[in-house]
Amino acid sequence: MSDSKQWALAFLLYAQDHRNQFPKSFDELKGSRYVRGMTLSESNLEVVSWGSISRFKQPMITILLKERNSRQSPDHKYVKAYTFADGHVELLTSADDDFESMEKERGFLAMPDGN
Repeated sequence: MSDSKQWALAFLLYAQDHRNQFPKSFDELKGSRYVRGMTLSESNLEVVSWGSISRFKQPMITILLKERNSRQSPDHKYVKAYTFADGHVELLTSADDDFESMEKERGFLAMPDGN
C-alpha cells in the first residue's frame, strides 16, 4: 500500500507539471524528480487511467492504478490495492477473488484511452 500511495503522489505531481496530464506508464516517471531517491516497485501494479485530469469527473471512484494480482491474507481472503485519481488508496478484500465484479458493484471508473 505504501508503494501505491507514493506512486499516486508521483502521478499527481507529474500531472501538475505537465498540463494536467497523468502519465500513461511508470516509464514516464522513472528517473524523474517525482520518484528520485525512492525504491518503488511497480511490478504488480498496472496503470488503469491516464490522460487529462479534466476527463476525470469523479476522481474518488476513478481507478488510476491497481494491483495486477491479488494476495491471499492470513484469513484466506484475497486482497488488492486500488489507487484512485484523487490520490487515495483502498485495500479491498474479496472472499472469492472476484475483484472485477466488486469494481462494477462499487461503480469504479477507468479512463484508459487518454483522451
